[in-house]
Amino acid sequence: MIVNELLTPVTVGDLELPNRLVMAPMTRNRARGGLVGELTAEYYAQRAAAGLIITEGTQPCVIGQGYLDTPGLHTPAQVSAWRLVTDAVHRRGGRIAVQIMHSGRIGHPCLYPAGELPLAPSAIRSGERLHTPAGLLEHPTPREMTLADIDQAIEDFASAARLAMAAGFDAIGPHRTGLRISPGITYNGMNESDTELLYTQLARALAPHDLAYVHVSENDTREITKLIREHWSGPLILNPHPWRGDEPAGPADGIEALRSGLADAISFGRLWLANPDLPTRIAAGGPYTEADPSTFYGGDHRGYTDYPVLSPSGADR
Repeated sequence: MIVNELLTPVTVGDLELPNRLVMAPMTRNRARGGLVGELTAEYYAQRAAAGLIITEGTQPCVIGQGYLDTPGLHTPAQVSAWRLVTDAVHRRGGRIAVQIMHSGRIGHPCLYPAGELPLAPSAIRSGERLHTPAGLLEHPTPREMTLADIDQAIEDFASAARLAMAAGFDAIGPHRTGLRISPGITYNGMNESDTELLYTQLARALAPHDLAYVHVSENDTREITKLIREHWSGPLILNPHPWRGDEPAGPADGIEALRSGLADAISFGRLWLANPDLPTRIAAGGPYTEADPSTFYGGDHRGYTDYPVLSPSGADR
């Protein structure tokens, strides 16, 4: 019998995962006023067969928001809203962790009630723009964080983690906490000149902390992934770079990374977005539905909860 490594169990920190398929965090911009709703609960519950779901980036404070209609985790109302999601996923036997994300300089005064400037380590503009109902707005020069701002940001993350417990998520404490990194990323004006040194040192620094996992999102940086793997001995979740031209990464990329020992689990984005029953499709050898980019951000159920699943006969329904 041929064993598909993607469908075998794995232990990640304190979590026993039934398969090695992780749903990557994907911003979907459907949280009006920072609140997820029943549609979001359905979206994640449809994908509960994942070994682990990692939610879209969720801001731990008002000033941490960087995009329109992204969810927060800093008010009682947001906790109650997320509880709808976690309960729905757990009813279907799934596991779900929240990605707490402070967007730093990628923000805009229009997102904040008091019209503040976004905060960042340095007062350097991204050079990019924010999509708003009024059109594209230039990211402003952020305010450089003070030591007090840094202390507050740390407390905001800690507070969001406590609220995540109240919201029913499966992840808090070192054995249920991971770190997601994107070596070599150029998105939003990023420009790394010392990628190899930076991520080698980061992997070494993380080693003593006994985290549940490090999650690497590749950007044509396979050699950097190998360096991280060399210096990080704990579980590694890999969002593999697509090595077949312009096609998104697929099961074959994940299997190759597992067999080579590069990763312990594989995360996919578009593949999960368009195939809510992804483990079933992988077991059947496909077919795979293609994602519709026009529905990625904002909107209603279309391109969100209406992707088909396989019927017993192997046809989409």
